[in-house]
Amino acid sequence: MSLSEEIERLSQLHADGQITDEEFTRAKAKLIGGRKSTGVNQWCAYIHFGQLAGYVVPFAGFILPIALWQMKKDESPMIDRHGKSVANWLISGMLYGLICGILTLVVIGVAGLMVLGFAGVAFAILGGLKANEGELWKYPLTIEFLK
Repeated sequence: MSLSEEIERLSQLHADGQITDEEFTRAKAKLIGGRKSTGVNQWCAYIHFGQLAGYVVPFAGFILPIALWQMKKDESPMIDRHGKSVANWLISGMLYGLICGILTLVVIGVAGLMVLGFAGVAFAILGGLKANEGELWKYPLTIEFLK
């Protein structure tokens, strides 16, 4: 489908009321390639990337994203959604870590902890990159405690 056909399709969806003005503008900008990160997108990315601080300062990877989310959650529903997504992953990750820690008694937990460590880094980076583009990326294997 060509660019003009895609824009026409978006215009039709917008005219039919199937997408909002904001969704239309965002999708059109993404198609054209002129999309720039907004302050909201950057804050959402900071929340995701904040998890990586735990690899430098103990517990900072848990405290920093939660603090950033709590500071800005009332300013944008998008920031609130990203904060909840990260909080759900942090809680899920702690539970998985506890289970893997117990399973180290039968050796398999060591591999689980290594996979969990890799996933923690990869998920934070992927979530932050998607957030900077204005998208909410759901972390795989996350239990939704906060909705």
